[in-house]
Amino acid sequence: MWLPPYQIVLAAFGLLLGLIPGLPHPRLQAGLILAIFVPALVFEAALNLNLDALRAVTRPVALLATAGVLATIAAVAAVAHLVLRLDWPGAVLLGAILSPTDPIAVVAVVRGSAAPAKLAALLEGESLFNDGTGVAAFAAILAVIASGTISVPRIAFGFLFLTAIGAATGAAIGLAGSAVVRRTRSTLLELLVTILVAYGSYAAASALGASGVMAVVVAGVAMAQGGNWGARTETWWARLATVLSVVLFTLIGVGLPSAAVFAQIGAVGLGFLVLSASRLLLVHLPGLGVPPAWRQLLWWGGVRGALSVVLALAAAGQPGVNPSVPAIAYGVVMLSLLLQGTAVRPAVRLLGLDEESGRN
Repeated sequence: MWLPPYQIVLAAFGLLLGLIPGLPHPRLQAGLILAIFVPALVFEAALNLNLDALRAVTRPVALLATAGVLATIAAVAAVAHLVLRLDWPGAVLLGAILSPTDPIAVVAVVRGSAAPAKLAALLEGESLFNDGTGVAAFAAILAVIASGTISVPRIAFGFLFLTAIGAATGAAIGLAGSAVVRRTRSTLLELLVTILVAYGSYAAASALGASGVMAVVVAGVAMAQGGNWGARTETWWARLATVLSVVLFTLIGVGLPSAAVFAQIGAVGLGFLVLSASRLLLVHLPGLGVPPAWRQLLWWGGVRGALSVVLALAAAGQPGVNPSVPAIAYGVVMLSLLLQGTAVRPAVRLLGLDEESGRN
């Protein structure tokens, strides 16, 4: 019997709860989610990457996590400005909010299927690394908007600074943590080190004014490269990721600002269509070097989720930000989760990718 990923079910359940009159609607805090939920969820996904398979798809992952993010921002911004009549700052910010694909729901689908290892690594790698680049682009754009002077060179410099310093910080902390884990036989110390690496890399990069999410991604990959933690540590992280996913995706559904989203329902629908169209063009560009069936799954697997919600919440109420932007983004994310998220697993079967697993 086919069932959608539990994260999608929880988001739908939370949405239904949130629509019941009289029930309290929790106010989600972007800073709290970024500091507590995101580091653990991203780190756990990075920690379990199949690095051998990831190396085989380095080029498409790099293209999708860099050029793909920039192309998504440009496509969404152009339509939002020309059709929705958003000002350019708001339009570009909307594109940045919607640029990261979700590393939680997609990873859950891939791990639970018999998809080829290289395809799984491609989906997971893109989802993880474009989280780092997407958040860096968002932060750079938001900072320029707050300054009141829009400047493409300033956005580009801010993006490069946030990404490079965040990656360097994560690499340093991840390699140090990996060295400690290799030299200990204590499960408790091993677990403590991984926790410190996950949250410490985020905190250190944030303190330096860099991308904390990029730092966590690189730190997790660096730890995965060592690969010497025990089964208990792996089990603990898997359980923590499950608990946090349950809470986070339920809160996303319950916390939907229904009135604001429904007021922008036309813009939400158009935004989802633009995202889908830009994704379709992106995965069919030459240079990715992947089979046709993989391109189809990459297209439909570009789900937007928790991180885009966090960015929308972070943008709300900021100086110079059009108040309709967070509402449109939140609505597009819910559509993406409910429509795309429920169809990723059937798409694997429909495209015959289960049959390829033994050959990849």
